[in-house]
Amino acid sequence: MLKYLTWTLGLSINLIGFKFNTARYNTTFQCQHTRACFLPYYKFQNTYARFNKESGENFFQINILEIKTEYFAVSSTSCRPILINQRANFDFHYESEPVTLHDINAILQNKPMASKSFSITLYSTSSFVRMNHTNIITRSVVGHLPPSSSENKCDGLHLFLTPHLHDSTFDVHQLALTSKNIEFNPKNVYSNTHITEGKYNFKKTPSDSNKTMLNQDHCICEHPDTIRYYAPNKNTFKPLGESQLFIPSYAKAKTYITVH
Repeated sequence: MLKYLTWTLGLSINLIGFKFNTARYNTTFQCQHTRACFLPYYKFQNTYARFNKESGENFFQINILEIKTEYFAVSSTSCRPILINQRANFDFHYESEPVTLHDINAILQNKPMASKSFSITLYSTSSFVRMNHTNIITRSVVGHLPPSSSENKCDGLHLFLTPHLHDSTFDVHQLALTSKNIEFNPKNVYSNTHITEGKYNFKKTPSDSNKTMLNQDHCICEHPDTIRYYAPNKNTFKPLGESQLFIPSYAKAKTYITVH
């Protein structure tokens, strides 16, 4: 429902939860708390509403904090949710070439820009993921810049974007993913279907079809089961009507007519 509302209204709605900072995350997000520590994370965020808008547009969003099935409206500066279990680690250089935030924004908004000798692929998910969730991350491409030369298709830069709550900026994380040929079309990613009204009940009927495969070693006229033809006899087919005795009233003699 949140996805449908954000697509229909063009509004950024962020659902934020708390994740216990166990040893799995403490090595990355270290803190000095002596008691139990919790990390805010994105349970939902719409990548289209965050990344596909012009920078000059008014930035407005709704932030909802979920704590033990209770919901609170919070300000944008109250916390900084995480979207991946990795700190921002990109130094905006790759293979001795600069990659700026302007370049990343141009790729997100599908604007013309100077080509690079390597490809740049941008990722961002709608909810929190870990670095080893490569199948989910690779299905969440939000932007792609092909290389200037077809010879460098295997050399690519993979960046994961974590949006900020307070404005339309984001953190950039460099991922160690295996490069592959990517065919990106914004229309395939930034699209949303209407919700089906009513309740659809699908009842699967068992199939009575014969699952036995046909014998393809013979033609139908040469198959052993079709060599001999059995002609139907007089008892094979039954008439649709019933036999009755009919006597015309004008007949002086008894005449018997059988009607079928």
